[in-house]
Amino acid sequence: MADTLSQYSRTPLFNPSISNTPTALLGYLDIYVDVPIPPDDSDSYVTIDHTYNGRPDLFAQNAYGTSRLWWVFMKRNMGILVDGWADFLSGTSIWVPTKQRVLQITGSNSQSGSSS
Repeated sequence: MADTLSQYSRTPLFNPSISNTPTALLGYLDIYVDVPIPPDDSDSYVTIDHTYNGRPDLFAQNAYGTSRLWWVFMKRNMGILVDGWADFLSGTSIWVPTKQRVLQITGSNSQSGSSS
């Protein structure tokens, strides 16, 4: 499985032929398993500030303590953010899930992550 902060966290790794080698070294992602971010009453409706224009990674760093959760905005706002980067424009209003809910959905017990 991929890192819990990744949008591929539920997608299994596939290694077709080598049995005694760690899959993480020689495998590749199998058929994509989605990590849905459904609506919730705790979500905030915010307008993207010019500071974050085209930068969902910076917004995620501010909201969640890690830039690696940038994809959450795209998953939660699928009708608004078709391209998670190009559509992340100042003046656009989006739904932002709480950090606690995102960590619960992703299965991460970390309160912060790497910003890489």
